[in-house]
Amino acid sequence: MNRYGRVKEKVAAAMKKKKAFTFILCVTIALLSACGKWNGSGESVGKEVDFDALQIEEYTYPKEFTLGQNLESAITELALMFDTFDTSQTKEEFYPETFLTYYCQNSRMSFDYLEKIQEENDGLLSKEQVAYIQYSLTNEFVDFKGSMLEEGLDSYEGSSGSGFGKIIFYEAEPEGEKVKLTAEFERGMDGSENMRRYELDIVLMKNPKSCFDGYSIETLASKDITTAEAGDGFDWCMKQFWKG
Repeated sequence: MNRYGRVKEKVAAAMKKKKAFTFILCVTIALLSACGKWNGSGESVGKEVDFDALQIEEYTYPKEFTLGQNLESAITELALMFDTFDTSQTKEEFYPETFLTYYCQNSRMSFDYLEKIQEENDGLLSKEQVAYIQYSLTNEFVDFKGSMLEEGLDSYEGSSGSGFGKIIFYEAEPEGEKVKLTAEFERGMDGSENMRRYELDIVLMKNPKSCFDGYSIETLASKDITTAEAGDGFDWCMKQFWKG
C-alpha cells in the first residue's frame, strides 16, 4: 500500500472515532435531559417530579381564564418576594431557602395542595412534595441539595413575615399557552396603617400539573403607583408643601 493509501485509512479511522464520540455525547446529553435540565456546563440541574408517586392529576381548564385563589396566593407571595422576577432566578444560591420561607413555612400562605398535605401528614412536607410545589410555581426543577430536606420540612415551624398584600383588580389577556396579566396590588406592613399600591405585569404559562390552578409564573414586574394620599405621611406632607 502506498503512502497516500495509508494516510487515507488513518483519516477514515479518525472520522469513525469522531462520529462515535459525537454519538456517545448526544446520548449522554439526552439521558441527562431526561433526568433533569442540562445547563450547558456539564451539570444536571434539578430532578423531575414523580407525578404518579405524588398522585398529581392534570388541571382541567375552564373556557375562560379566571384568577383562582391558589394562583392568586402564588402571585401575592412572589410580589412580596421580588420587585422583578423571571425563572432564571431559581438558579440563584439564595432562592431555595427564600422559596421555603415564603411558600412552605408561612402562616399567611394558603393553597389547596399545601393544606391537603398538612392535614394528611401533620404539617410535614417531604422533599419531593416541596420540589413539586416549587415546580408548580415556576415550571422549573430546583434541586434542594444536601441535607436541607432529608428529614422533610415542618410547615408549621415557620412564621409569617411582616409584609402582606392582596390583588384588588386584574385584567387578563390570553395568548395561546400563556396569559398576560395586569393587576393592581396593595401591600402593607404589620403595625402600619399605610398601604402602597403597585401595578403588576405578569406572564403566566399553562402547566397542567401545577397546583396553582394549572399555571406557573414566567415573569413578574412591579411598579409603585401609590398616590400621596394613599402613601405614607411623609409623601402626603411633601405634596402639601410643594402645593404651597
